[in-house]
Amino acid sequence: MELPWDPISNTFFIVHTIPKPDLEQKSTTMERSDNSSITSSSGYYGSNSDFGDERSAIIVKDDDTTSYRQAILAWIPKHKAESLALVLLLLALIVVPSVIVNRMNDDDNRPLILEQSAVAPQTPTGAPSVGSDDDAPVSAPTTTTTTSPPPTTPTISPTWLRLQLLDAFGDDGESTVMNALNNDPTSPFSMAYQWMLEQDDLPQSHSSSVLQRFVLVSFYFATGGRLTTSTWHVCSAVPNNASTSKSSDTKRSYNTFSSVKCVTELNSSPQLEQICASSIEFEECPEYYERFQTTTKSSSSSSVPPTHPKKRWLSGTNECDWYGVVCDAEGYVTQLSLPKNGLQGDGLLEELSYLRRLTNLNLRDNALTGSLPDWKGWKYLQHLSLSDNENLKGPIPMAAWSQWTWLETLDLENNQMVGLFQLLPHQWMNLKTILLGGNDLYIDLSESIGSAYKLEILDLSGNIISSNLPDSLGDLQRLVEFNIAGCGVTGTIPLGFLKLPNLVELQLQDNGLYGSIPEELWAMTKLEVLRLEDNQFSGTLSSRIGHLINLEDLRLSKSGLDGRLPKELENLQQLERAHFEFNNFKGDISDKLCNAMALKELTADCHGRKKVKCKCCTQCCDNEDFTCHDPDEPPRKPKGKRRR
Repeated sequence: MELPWDPISNTFFIVHTIPKPDLEQKSTTMERSDNSSITSSSGYYGSNSDFGDERSAIIVKDDDTTSYRQAILAWIPKHKAESLALVLLLLALIVVPSVIVNRMNDDDNRPLILEQSAVAPQTPTGAPSVGSDDDAPVSAPTTTTTTSPPPTTPTISPTWLRLQLLDAFGDDGESTVMNALNNDPTSPFSMAYQWMLEQDDLPQSHSSSVLQRFVLVSFYFATGGRLTTSTWHVCSAVPNNASTSKSSDTKRSYNTFSSVKCVTELNSSPQLEQICASSIEFEECPEYYERFQTTTKSSSSSSVPPTHPKKRWLSGTNECDWYGVVCDAEGYVTQLSLPKNGLQGDGLLEELSYLRRLTNLNLRDNALTGSLPDWKGWKYLQHLSLSDNENLKGPIPMAAWSQWTWLETLDLENNQMVGLFQLLPHQWMNLKTILLGGNDLYIDLSESIGSAYKLEILDLSGNIISSNLPDSLGDLQRLVEFNIAGCGVTGTIPLGFLKLPNLVELQLQDNGLYGSIPEELWAMTKLEVLRLEDNQFSGTLSSRIGHLINLEDLRLSKSGLDGRLPKELENLQQLERAHFEFNNFKGDISDKLCNAMALKELTADCHGRKKVKCKCCTQCCDNEDFTCHDPDEPPRKPKGKRRR
């Protein structure tokens, strides 16, 4: 047996225990056959040590290793307990580092459980632009992950999985998940649990988190996803055009022979070609299938496609590879984007908040129902888009959502939201976009809105605003779009509001605004959309309107204005739509405006007694009976009552 060696002092150290009373220094000499000696010194090893006992050391010095071993062999029978302890210590020093190294060299070193105390990601600094194509999942090139080919045998244990869920969701009688697992086999949570036990072919050591995977699978089942037919338009578990009577062997093949394995082994194993074709058909998303197939046929040296195709949900791959899912480098979900994908049902699970690092949730243009959860677990959310689901209803949980200090986009348009909405500029310091149009909210638009200095888009149309427009709107210097159409706002247009240098779109239609239009409005030369129709203004249309040379959409119908239409309208050469009907305007529409290349739609009161002369109007209206006709069609006479 080799003992710990000190190369500096050329010494072996032997640690052994001596009786407690024997604390004084001792020195003995052991004779050897070659007349050399072994000096042993022992003593008390510190009463305040962590071990709480007394220890001594035999220090053996010599240049002859064989003599050392003889001395040690003579020492071992007298100290059996110490010898056994030394052997166990050496084994531990060998085995434990080996286990740690093997764990670090795992193919996909990701945590099994999404710990509550997981290290927070770096502070978000960027976000997708508002004007980008939000109908496609937002990609993050710096956070793309690559997975290794998964083993073919499920390794999950029912007891282990249940323990993980118990640890995450608790079992205090109020846990929605555990109550569903215990009492409702048809719930999304029960279906997810059974799928992970019986059909999930990805070992959990290759998943970023068993909890994360469970939440995503539950979300799939809660939004109309199924294992046979599904309401999802794209990338459901089974292709929508696939027959539900496909053999179980074929369905199993796409799990057993993943596309990753097929791509790497197809050239060396031609006999796998048929089964790999089935694998790709079931596992790849339709929009990626053709590109993937073309790449594999045209490539001679390598069949790996240049881009990493997204996989179907519930395929035998890591959930980070599923369509619409984006993960960071550590395998945690950061984005879930499935717009216009046929999702339906009460799928906005509270348990989505267990995706702790989520920054982007985009489920717009689906058929989701139910109310909005608190989602208290999110700390890094930047973009929330749930617009155009129509059947989402109930209040906005302001108390819980006010904790999302990184929020930049709040998009809940065209739903059935009710209750009070109060902008919280001191909590939502990073807010840039608010889209709440088409709901039934009661909106408190107070002076504090001026503190939301990063705000760029504010659409509150179709709701109820309880007060007049505050002057603090003029502090929103970054505001680009402002829409309060149909909000029941009364009063005059505040002058402070007209100090917005970057405003491009202004929609104030269908309110109770009155008074003259302030001259300051015509100084907002970046305006492209100006809608003031259906109000109660008075006075004439200023000639300064000719300064709005970028204007594309001008609507002044039924606004209460009168007087002569200014000749300066002909300066608006970018104009595409112009509506002047149902007012008391008079005069002519100039030929220069009629000849504007961009003009597509022009409506004025060119029928009736109070006519506006217009050679190019697409509709001629009568401001007495509020009817409009094609310009070549003679005005219709009102029908009289029939005589009995």
